[in-house]
Amino acid sequence: MTGYDREIIIQKIRDELEQLEKDFPDYITEGILNKYEDISCQQSIKEYYDRLFFVKKDIIEGKVITQRCSSISDIPFAEYASDFDVIETRTVPLVVPRDEKSREMVDSLKYTGGGLGISRRLQKYTCSVYQKELNDLIRQHVVTDFGTGIFCLINDDYYDKNMGVIFEAKDYFL
Repeated sequence: MTGYDREIIIQKIRDELEQLEKDFPDYITEGILNKYEDISCQQSIKEYYDRLFFVKKDIIEGKVITQRCSSISDIPFAEYASDFDVIETRTVPLVVPRDEKSREMVDSLKYTGGGLGISRRLQKYTCSVYQKELNDLIRQHVVTDFGTGIFCLINDDYYDKNMGVIFEAKDYFL
């Protein structure tokens, strides 16, 4: 094995570990959902945060407020809040056309790139999804932005009026 091959393998392992670290809160959540019938009970919530702290302990302890300031008047609140992202909270807007008017506006985005004010008119048809969820929908070719930066759901099978956006396709049997 050459040094180049070793570097490729090491980088692949680093990439896989980085992805695992990003996905770990999802695994914690799945474990809690499987263990507790009522996930809103105090015990399940405590266990979730205990597990999360165990996994993210080094990150959390590295960001304690006492390492950033020497007195209460020096606390950089905005910087501290933006850096302390233990639970994924970054969401992106997704337009979900639900009637003829919203479908026409999405078509306008598709064919003309929209126009002045279209993003404002589409706001009432917008929901928030996590970046990871948006990426999954894009990979499934059911979301596009038509080059405008406004992401739109383009497959009605991925929306249910009672459940909202569905992240996996329905199974059809022929």
